[in-house]
Amino acid sequence: MIKSLLSNAVVDRIKVSQAAGTGAVTSDPVDMAGYEGALFLVELGAIVSGGTNTCKVQQSSDDGSADAYGDLEGTSLVNSGDEAAEKVQAIEVINPGKRYLKLIATRAAQNVEIDSILVIKFGSRKLPVTQPANVDGSEQHVGPAEGTA
Repeated sequence: MIKSLLSNAVVDRIKVSQAAGTGAVTSDPVDMAGYEGALFLVELGAIVSGGTNTCKVQQSSDDGSADAYGDLEGTSLVNSGDEAAEKVQAIEVINPGKRYLKLIATRAAQNVEIDSILVIKFGSRKLPVTQPANVDGSEQHVGPAEGTA
């Protein structure tokens, strides 16, 4: 049983804030070597009425060098228009067939703002995991008492 997500999973910001607009936004590649799965989180910002954001995940064996990225079947997730503003879209991939993954968010019809794209890689073969440099700090507390933070 996992008792600590922070010691057993890597949190990584794979795309910074994207100003309101339309068109595709592609995340940085995610190297899955040594991990069983990834949870992609797309943090949506403001969405103009009628705007949509569709997310999909692609994979490649060599980060697109000789093996072009290809869509993973069934990973297309469409938001619910402007009702999805300030919400999160989540796609989980377990046991991908190839080493590298990336998420593509396609904004259409009206402006959609993306606050960031995060990935949580889990199922590491080597524990505890080390958080990447873009994590500015982390703490773990087991059974903390009440008191001043």
